[in-house]
Amino acid sequence: VSTQSTGGKMSDGQSFTLQQMQGGPRYAHQCRIGNWQEDETLEKIRRRGHKEQVKQGRLLLNAIKDRMGKALTPCDLTVLRDDGFVHYGDLLMIQSIGANAFLAGDLQDKDPRPGEISYACTASPDPNPVARNTFYLDKCDSSGGDDILRYGEPFKIRSNPRLRGLARDNGGNIVNEPLFIASTFVSFGNYSKKAHKCEVMLTPRDSHLTHWEAHVADPGQRFEYEGMPVKAGEGIVLHHQGTNQKLCALTADSFSHNTDFGNEHEVCGWTQSTGGHQAKMLHEMNGRFGTLNDVPNKPSNHWTIITGHTVCAEVPSATMVDVDGILERIRNKIGSGPVNGIKNLGRALRQADDSSGGLISFEHFSSTLEKIGVTLTQGEGSALLDTFSTPSGVAYISFLVAVRGNMSDSRLAMVRKTFNGLIQMGSTGLVSLKEAIGNFDPTFFPKVQSGEVSPEDFFREVADVFQGSTEHLNMEEWEEYFEELSAACDDDDKFGAVASACWGINESMRATYQVGFH
Repeated sequence: VSTQSTGGKMSDGQSFTLQQMQGGPRYAHQCRIGNWQEDETLEKIRRRGHKEQVKQGRLLLNAIKDRMGKALTPCDLTVLRDDGFVHYGDLLMIQSIGANAFLAGDLQDKDPRPGEISYACTASPDPNPVARNTFYLDKCDSSGGDDILRYGEPFKIRSNPRLRGLARDNGGNIVNEPLFIASTFVSFGNYSKKAHKCEVMLTPRDSHLTHWEAHVADPGQRFEYEGMPVKAGEGIVLHHQGTNQKLCALTADSFSHNTDFGNEHEVCGWTQSTGGHQAKMLHEMNGRFGTLNDVPNKPSNHWTIITGHTVCAEVPSATMVDVDGILERIRNKIGSGPVNGIKNLGRALRQADDSSGGLISFEHFSSTLEKIGVTLTQGEGSALLDTFSTPSGVAYISFLVAVRGNMSDSRLAMVRKTFNGLIQMGSTGLVSLKEAIGNFDPTFFPKVQSGEVSPEDFFREVADVFQGSTEHLNMEEWEEYFEELSAACDDDDKFGAVASACWGINESMRATYQVGFH
């Protein structure tokens, strides 16, 4: 529609209001004043876009809640062993002594460059063990030796799989792709944001850039401690094999990061020492001699490994459970029942939502699915929890939207043809639901024709789907109700009857009436 205006008139004859020409507030498009058609079209586009975001779970609020819920999932650290040493496979926290903060990952802060898959690492002041600040230690060479971490031995720091959501397969095994703490040399495209030193990040790429060593904090004893076990709680220096730099947490305000979790310290690869060659020469002048390794590191390079009081065993990786496959199985079960199956499932799930907050317990969620004939395996339940759960319960409304899904193009075309056939001559594009339901003929539905369902029961099922709607429906509202009906029809014959034939619109008919604008 053209929007060119001449003297307050649009090129198609529609007038702008004085307020619109002066940049003031507009009338709603229901008032046929000014450029109402453009406002109405824009509102439809926005509603359609919002509906697509809801269906695909891409609303910003839902995305933030899901990410924060997973990142802040409480975790139990591995209990300290009797020998007091750090063991591979333990769930631990890595604390910066100088910054009094804990190494943490942030999956929201992703490298925006094409082809790069890495996420930011910071030092968080939060001392509570959660998914984002707990890690596993893995051996680089698993061919020999014991499971004790030793000084000078290369190892990998792997993030807690709960950071991405703890999905499991049918055997109960964790299925998340592991993320490792890595560091790279300073280059034109790789450097820490504030200090411009070696970048430290989380990445799924397991390479030499993910290899670290633990060194004793006192540089004068590093040779003697080589190969000795690392005790939990002792001060250590984390040395990166690839860049030959030490892991560093910077405490100055100029190096702080304002994240979704609050202000946190920058973590980078940077060896900070209390002196250098100049200090060495001063020592020699005073009669003190030693090697270059005698230069101690600053507290920003000092770390310690924190253990817990509860054993937390790790489960090995396996094949991922497909959430779409689970939803399709639930959709098929609903499709073989009444056409108001989605409505009935929603009512059953809503019974446990006492606070009307859209969240229920997983026990009620799984028992409700069992009542409709869908029994979840352990892996399927874990996958659905990973997708639709929050720390307060299962978001069943998002689950219902996902089960309902989207209509195919052919079904959508049929629904729109029926809508155009039901609108009245001279109307503004709305279907009178009262008149349409009054002319509804349930005898065209296959299950009614075969005697499986009585005409009265089928009519009640269809009327139940439209329960709570307004008397007049526009195109988007009409489509939304039929998305619910489409999910409950497992074949096109049944859907064709409920979407077209029962309303008096057959396959060969085109819209009898068209919308007229004056």
